[in-house]
Amino acid sequence: MIAAAITAASALASVLAAAAGFALDLRGHPRIATAAGVGRWLVLSPRRLALGAGRSASVTVSAIVPRGAAPGEHDALVLLRTHLRAGAPVPIVMQVGVVVEVRVRGRVVRRLDVRGLRLEHRGRLRIVRLTLWNRGNVSEVLPVRRVRIVLRRGRRVLATLLPPRRRILPHSLAVLALHYGGRARGWVQAAVVVSQPRPGTAVLRRTYRIRL
Repeated sequence: MIAAAITAASALASVLAAAAGFALDLRGHPRIATAAGVGRWLVLSPRRLALGAGRSASVTVSAIVPRGAAPGEHDALVLLRTHLRAGAPVPIVMQVGVVVEVRVRGRVVRRLDVRGLRLEHRGRLRIVRLTLWNRGNVSEVLPVRRVRIVLRRGRRVLATLLPPRRRILPHSLAVLALHYGGRARGWVQAAVVVSQPRPGTAVLRRTYRIRL
């Protein structure tokens, strides 16, 4: 159970609280899932608030986990949306989403795999797109240097590409886009190195042949 605090900046605000599904797209951008999913597990109280200027209130969020729910992490959204008042001088609607993580007891599985790698030419830009698959039941956080792509020609290292920090939700794919700005052309080897892909495995390596 959690409590989300809300403060009204000015005038009287009517705020509606609702639950929804949550997901990250392939590029890591958050979005409201079309299917409610775990959002159906959430119970919000109250669902409507009337806040005066400078006042605050709380919404209590609890989860009722259905029987047979899979162990691990499940993400949902609490949406807080202002309600238009009749006669308001400026019709502005604001919506804020708060991510709620529900963890179901059971065996925790951590498994990060490489799904594929390809090169995309976009004008003069050369973009290496790496697809990762979180096959586990908890989120995987990728700090800088946990994943790297080393471009080689023979024994010569042409470049080491480091993706930015990312989070991959359980049972989902993520695409990491890395720009190569070097002068090399032609066929090279791209070695993907992932640290700690699963318990007991220090490093996962996959090698691809791409044409710059």
